[in-house]
Amino acid sequence: MSGRTASNGLHPVSRATVDIPVIRQEVGALGKTYGYRRLTHETSLPPEGVARRL
Repeated sequence: MSGRTASNGLHPVSRATVDIPVIRQEVGALGKTYGYRRLTHETSLPPEGVARRL
């Protein structure tokens, strides 16, 4: 769509902006204590199809 409007009448956006909340601040605002605990850790090989594409 170079230089033209989309068929729905909206103009294409060249850059998207995403608002990612800061979880630590949201938890603190609720009067709670932020933290995390890793339940597991595992290293493994990717499936064959994925490995081939890499």
